[in-house]
Amino acid sequence: MDTVQIAAVVGVGVQTITTIFQMYSTFRKSNVERFFEYLLDTKKDLSSIGKRTDLQRIFFSIVDRVAREETLEKIQRWKNALVHLATDFAGVDFKDSYTRILDNLSVLDLTVLSAIYSSESEKPFVEEEIVHRFKNKALSLSMTETSIKRLASHGLLKEMQDSRGVFAGSGEPILGNLYYSKNEFGQEFIRFISEEFKD
Repeated sequence: MDTVQIAAVVGVGVQTITTIFQMYSTFRKSNVERFFEYLLDTKKDLSSIGKRTDLQRIFFSIVDRVAREETLEKIQRWKNALVHLATDFAGVDFKDSYTRILDNLSVLDLTVLSAIYSSESEKPFVEEEIVHRFKNKALSLSMTETSIKRLASHGLLKEMQDSRGVFAGSGEPILGNLYYSKNEFGQEFIRFISEEFKD
């Protein structure tokens, strides 16, 4: 791995990159090396990272998360996130919210999220179509529903409750079902983890 080339692209010192590689065991080091290979493959100028302290902190945080990552798909998403943070998301406030959400989501969650936002369905609520789509892939209903709820808990889907509650024998209302729909933040997050980079 060419530490000089990585340092030039990211805008931090060669010694910093060398130190990063020395910090990790073989498995974790291979994740970090793969991450840097993915970054180099984008051919994007990420030198803004070396010029801004806030981006450097995020950069080191992402590298640490990548080292612990279990899947290549998630390492790809981290690469996309860093490229966006150094380019078109550089002026976005609360960048840590984006990285914390990505850290908390599984590959299944990211797959469900991508399926929801790539769907061209005109239906206002997403769960029926998504549950059906993943049922065909032999994914259990409870796993899909749990993933949808986790996405909503991070604000990536709008959660609404059926207002037509019924009354129980005690006279207390029983709230209706929950429904989920796309929202603006979910669309923004999809862009944040996508490979669609602005020039």
